[in-house]
Amino acid sequence: MAPSKAIFWPLLAGFIGLWAEPAMAKSDTVGAEMVGTQPCASLSGWSMAAQSLRLPTGRIMIESASEQASEKARSSFCAVIGHIEPVDPQGWPIRFQINLPDRWAGNLVQYGGGGTNGVLVNAINGPGILPPAAKTPLERGSVTVGTDAGHPMLSPDPQAFAANREALVNQAYAAYIKVHDVAVAAIAKYYRAAPKHSYFLGNSEGGREALILAQRYPKDFDGIVAVVPAMDWTGQHIAHYNQWLAQRDGGWLTPEKVRLLADSALARCDGLDGIRDGVIVMQDACARLYDPAKLACHKGDGADACFTSAELGFIQSIYQPYRFAYPIANGVHSYPGSPFGGEAQEGGLAGSLMTKTKPSAGDLGRPLPGPGSIRYFFTQDPNFTGVFDMRRYAARTLELSRVFDPTDPDLRTYARKGKLIIIDYGADYLKSPYASRAYVASVKRRMGRAGTDRFLRYYIIPGLGHSGRGKDTQGRPLPNRVDIMSLIADWTERGRAPGNETLQSFDSDGQPVASRPLCPFPKLALYSTKAGFACEYAH
Repeated sequence: MAPSKAIFWPLLAGFIGLWAEPAMAKSDTVGAEMVGTQPCASLSGWSMAAQSLRLPTGRIMIESASEQASEKARSSFCAVIGHIEPVDPQGWPIRFQINLPDRWAGNLVQYGGGGTNGVLVNAINGPGILPPAAKTPLERGSVTVGTDAGHPMLSPDPQAFAANREALVNQAYAAYIKVHDVAVAAIAKYYRAAPKHSYFLGNSEGGREALILAQRYPKDFDGIVAVVPAMDWTGQHIAHYNQWLAQRDGGWLTPEKVRLLADSALARCDGLDGIRDGVIVMQDACARLYDPAKLACHKGDGADACFTSAELGFIQSIYQPYRFAYPIANGVHSYPGSPFGGEAQEGGLAGSLMTKTKPSAGDLGRPLPGPGSIRYFFTQDPNFTGVFDMRRYAARTLELSRVFDPTDPDLRTYARKGKLIIIDYGADYLKSPYASRAYVASVKRRMGRAGTDRFLRYYIIPGLGHSGRGKDTQGRPLPNRVDIMSLIADWTERGRAPGNETLQSFDSDGQPVASRPLCPFPKLALYSTKAGFACEYAH
């Protein structure tokens, strides 16, 4: 169990002493807001002792502090950029940016990263799921913070940082809590106060980070939103590697074959929700009704009208679970397949699991995540291209699963005060939404349905790929935006639990195009000619 805030605050008091000047006055307030106690530029050049943080680090250095403003900002802010030096001299620093509003409303919002990280998240703009007119956390007066997770973006294989143990653990979870501690200390120095509430917003890899923080550091965040979280990280990368091998061994699909797969699934399953709009909503029913194997090639079939046995092998690897040779962390025994729908959409199969051109026999699978992860994380062999045997690499696989996978269903400590929203996209092939569904079900088994409903909401947005985009049959963008910051803040600070919400899509000018209910799972947005869309239980 990670150290609690009761342990952290004495450490923080010492940390503040390294920052503060004894004669400095307390923070001034403007209404319910607070303003800084010193000029922004005075923060530049400060350094802090490694012992100030809960986890082992080198010293903490502030490189620059500058006053900035955005066009929409409610006030200017002090952008603080710095780094945390590694313990291992062969490692990399953790870079961070902390934005301190001139008029602080009292909250801290931390942003997650994406992919393999390696890029500094400046935490200025809002998450992509926010509607255009919604205020970003910084515009709401929150301190915001982001990091690169403790390594640079390496080329040609961004996963190569995993050869360094400290960098690997930083990527898994440590960098985010170290930077969180620095942000809390910066707030204490600048405003002479502590955050009223701390939030974490993460998408994809950032969603994985969000959930692992809820499990490892359950007392540090009051509200967490995890969008398309890379849940079963270990299983996901092993499954993706096997999907890559199936492509390389003849299963790669041409754009015409991807379209055939998408159209045949839509022909069978679009409309099960009451409307034919290019979106498969009732995906469980579709899995029972639709079988791509019925399009297997027979003599005389046109080349683009059927699937070869190798192509069907690749397709099978997408939609069927990948069963492990043994259970990994928290008893997880398989990685789920993906649902049907959205294969030919932007960010569909071609944008998630497939290379743009047919791979050759010696192809390394760049830049797909599975091949690179198997080489650098699992086998630790940069030249590995063979079949991955989980039994041969059992010790390493189990170690990675314990460090990376946010699959612990015991959220009792977090649930004492925290609120959690998980959102999936229904046509996501980079990360199966069934993985989050399985996790939420495990939490309910551990904590009971009523206990889970007191702090957790799970939503699935139909039709969207991992990019968060999709189009209906009329070419309009599918509804994909909701103000997650308001949802989590209203629940955390005012006790207004989210329920049936509204999704919207917008044109390039920020004008609404379409809307659809956002339904807490297992309810789905079903359509009737009499009532339109409504959140209902599927039959």
